[in-house]
Amino acid sequence: MYGRILVICSDFSGEDLETAHDETNAVLSHFGALDAALLERVDPDCVIAPMVSSGFDIHDLAERLCKLNYRKLLIAVCPKLPDPQLLRAEVHALCPGLPFDLHEIGPLP
Repeated sequence: MYGRILVICSDFSGEDLETAHDETNAVLSHFGALDAALLERVDPDCVIAPMVSSGFDIHDLAERLCKLNYRKLLIAVCPKLPDPQLLRAEVHALCPGLPFDLHEIGPLP
């Protein structure tokens, strides 16, 4: 459905967490490792990340992707939001050329 996927997670340590999952066509990496070389190597059709994580949020990620000239889909995974259009508008205002969507997974426990 999305082709090659880059999943961005928290920076757990200084180690490189980049892991390829051939069965799902996904690569897992951390926010600190996101640079032009990673985007070129992975060539993702979609980047997926939590809306809020330790060390970054979806606004930080969107800004970095824009600076790196990434113009494919960014998806934020988040709990149910009272007004999801507000987050969409915020990301669009930060990075007008970046396609953005949400995947709401329900309330956090």
